[in-house]
Formats: sequence, C-alpha cells, structure tokens
Amino acid sequence: MDSSDIFSKIWPKAAAAAERLWSDASVDDVDEVVPRLERFRCHMIYRGIESAPLNSTSPNGPGPYEFKKSNHFVNEAKQSKFIKINSNISEKQQDSQPVTDEQQFLLRSIESYPTIYTFYNNLALTISNGESVTLLNGQSMTQQQLYLKAIDCNPTNYISYNNLAQSLRRKESITLNNGQSMKQQQLYLKAIDCDPTNYISYNNLAQSLMRKESITLNNGQSMTKHQLFLKAIECDPTNASSFFNLALTLTNGESITLNNGQSMTKQQLFLKAIECDPRHSNAFFQLGYTLHTCVSKGESITLNNGQSMTLQQLYLKAIECDPTNWLAYFNLSLTLPQYSYVSIKLNNGKSKTRLRLLLKVIDLNPNYSNAYFLLGDLLKYRRDSRAITLKNGIRINSRGLFIKAIMCDPSNYLAYVKIIYIKAIQIDPNRYIAYFGLACNMKLKETITLNNGAIMTKQQLLLEANRLNNTITIKGGS
Repeated sequence: MDSSDIFSKIWPKAAAAAERLWSDASVDDVDEVVPRLERFRCHMIYRGIESAPLNSTSPNGPGPYEFKKSNHFVNEAKQSKFIKINSNISEKQQDSQPVTDEQQFLLRSIESYPTIYTFYNNLALTISNGESVTLLNGQSMTQQQLYLKAIDCNPTNYISYNNLAQSLRRKESITLNNGQSMKQQQLYLKAIDCDPTNYISYNNLAQSLMRKESITLNNGQSMTKHQLFLKAIECDPTNASSFFNLALTLTNGESITLNNGQSMTKQQLFLKAIECDPRHSNAFFQLGYTLHTCVSKGESITLNNGQSMTLQQLYLKAIECDPTNWLAYFNLSLTLPQYSYVSIKLNNGKSKTRLRLLLKVIDLNPNYSNAYFLLGDLLKYRRDSRAITLKNGIRINSRGLFIKAIMCDPSNYLAYVKIIYIKAIQIDPNRYIAYFGLACNMKLKETITLNNGAIMTKQQLLLEANRLNNTITIKGGS
C-alpha cells in the first residue's frame, strides 16, 4: 500500500463513515447530510486531492466519496490564501476572479447541489450589497439575487427572508422570483410565519419600527416595538441583541416588564446583554454612557458576574471588545481632564492622552464633527501644539479643525462660536459684543485661548465686556 491508496481509498471511506458515526442527524436526510459531507470533500480539495461530487440521488442517501489524486491545488494554496476556481471558466476569467477558501467551497457546493438554499445564503454573506459573484456555470449573481435564489430553493426558511430584508432600505420593495413584490417589513413578517419561535425575525422587525409604531403580524396580532423585542427575548432569553435593543428604547430610570413577569431598567437590560455576551462592545459603551452624567469618574457599577467596573473601565472594555468602536474612544477622552497631558492605559497596554484619543476617533470616523471641535479646542489652548498632522497626512491648526467640524456638521453651533467670536475679537478688541457672546457659550470653569495667546475664563470675558460697555449686568451661574 502506498500514499495514493491512503488518499484515494482509505481516507474517503473513513470520512464518510465518520460522518455517519459523529452526526446526530438522520443519514436519510439528504438535504442536511450533503452539506457536511461536501465540506469533507472540499477539505480534501484544499489538501490537493481532487474529488467527484457525492451521489445524492441514491435511495440510501449519499454514497462514499470518490477521490482522484491531484497536485493542482496544493501549489496554489502554498502561494496564496486565494485559490483560483478550477472549472469550465476560461483561464483568463479565472485569473481575474480570485476567491477565498470559503467562497470556493460554496461555489463548488452550489455546482454540485444547486437546490440547497444554505449555500446561496452563505455565499451572499461573503459579498456586499451591490456586489456580484460569478458561479462556476458562468452566471453572475448579486447578493440580493443569491438571497432570492435561496428563497426559491426553500420558500419556508426564515433565514433567507431575514437576510433579503436586511439588504433593503425601510420603504424599498423587491420582487421575488415567483413574481410577488415585498417590502422590508413584509419580508420580516414572512420570516415570522416561517418560524414563529425564532427571535431574529422579531428583533429585526422591531428595529424597523419607530418608537411608538405598531404592526400587525400575518396572524392578525398587533404588536408594538417594545412587544416585538419582548417576544424576541421570550423566544431566546440568552441572546444579547434583544436585551440590548430593548434597552435603547428606554430612558434612564425607565423600566419594562418582560413576558416572564420580571421588571428591568435600562441599566439592567444592558447588564443582561453583557451577561449573555461578555464581548458585546456596544453594551459596555452604552452602560458607560448611561452612567456618564450621573456618577463621578471614581464610582463603579457591578456586572451580573460580580465584577465591579468604573466609568473609564467600561469604555476601556468596549474598546477591548471592538477596537474600531470610535464612540468609545470619544467618550473615554471626555473622562480625562480637558486640557491636560494626562494619559490613560488601554487594556492592550498602550497609553493615550486626550489628544491621541481624539485623533483615533477621527482616524476611525473622519466625518465626526465633535472630534474635530474638541481637538481644535485642545490645540487652541495648548501653546506648544498649534497644529497637528492627521493620519491622512494633512497638517491642520485649531481654526482648520473648527472649519472641518462645521463641514462635517453644518449645525455644529459651538464650532461657529469658536471661529466667529474669536476672530471678531482679533479684528476689533474694543467691541464688547464678541467677548459677551463668547462668554455666554462657555461653562463657568471653562477657559479659552484668544488669537493673541491670552487665556481667559468665562468670568474674565464678561468683565472685559462690562469694561467696554458698562451697561452689561454680570450674573452668576453656569
């Protein structure tokens, strides 16, 4: 016996036997067993062993694999994580269509089993809405067309309707392959029809509704946004997203009664979401946000697992769970002293100052107005940093940052204030109105740096305005 015997005879039969021994599913259920066996086949392909498709038409279910030894894929796999499709597509087309291992498996699976909906669904998830992929038969299909094909293959599966609905805008409609036109909410309703016990459809439908809006299910039952989230929790009390989304609909201090009779506040729902998914970045962020205005930096909250976390620790955890969560960086920057050089250590060991945190926000979201505004305010105060280089290479000063803040959000009132009043004082420092207007838009202990370098508090600006026009009455307050 040589290595070719192992590849072509022993392993294929062992794989098929293992499937029958390890699987909980009935071997007679071809639709369920074929995808698993097909994955065995594709694993062998990746190892350089070409295989023939399974014989799924046998009355006894799939038969054993038949392999032929081939080195075609071995060298390709060693050279790149992309493997060209070996099919009847021309070599020129193949070279322009590199696909990932996952896509190759799905494309081959569709070629072998063109009526199994899961392959179309999963292939659609590997591309973005508006993109297309070419099947091995040469047919080009968009993400939506793949979902439509999945519905064709199995019109009673809720997953395909949910996926198709999520590719649509709220009021957009799409025509199914059977000619029926459906809007996003109708697709979610159909998904609920297909499986009334699955939380995903209720959760998605709830998110498509306005806060006080209600909708009638196909069975005639009317449900509000809250009731849909509550139903989703009832269907799966271990899923974090339903608790999280329900919490977002409540105000601080507001409570709601679950279908099991338990009453929960907004904070408790976020805590429950974290219990269900300890890596839920936005749950940590939102929990921190609910605490931000009502506790001091040193106070803490206890998670359901008994761990105590401060406001800063919640934002740090949100960043650890998702290093691209730009709002977590932004809110973390707000917990540091306004104009200081104090730094905070992230959970990955890196230390960042307020300035570096704001730069990170702009890096992750270049269109967030408030990050430019606060960074501009910081540079205005610091005499040692009058300009800074963004990650895109642009060198920008505080005035440029205020202008950028306005470009990102033309309604950013404070950015206008910083530019207009400060510029007005520079043009004519003897007019009271600019000092007065600037002071009116500052907090009691806030300071600001004028274009001549002078640092002034709110009180000093009001005193200067009063000196220039003694008819102004200075009052205490924030």
